[in-house]
Amino acid sequence: MSNPIDVAVGERIRQLRKERRITQTELAEAIGLTFQQIQKYEKARNRISASKLVQIAEIFAVDVAELFSPVHPQLTAEQKREDELAQLLACVEDMNMEVRQHFLGLIGAIANNR
Repeated sequence: MSNPIDVAVGERIRQLRKERRITQTELAEAIGLTFQQIQKYEKARNRISASKLVQIAEIFAVDVAELFSPVHPQLTAEQKREDELAQLLACVEDMNMEVRQHFLGLIGAIANNR
């Protein structure tokens, strides 16, 4: 089970990233990681090192302490949907062309068999 502080920091990073319209891939590249690592940070699956917290705070132009502030606004259903679509697109962008074609075929088959 994730530590509540790690969860709060991950949620705050996600919130700041969304507010600034930065993708997980863009944030990852800026601090020398993969977008998968950013996903793990945001979901508190992995803890964030102090140096990465400083880098992330610099990218968002906030004090490191701001990353420990609680996330206040709740996402609307539409915002959640948009977030899920953005995450899906980020994943698809990182696939090689062959895998992407198979993935799209699979998604199409699932959508047609609801």
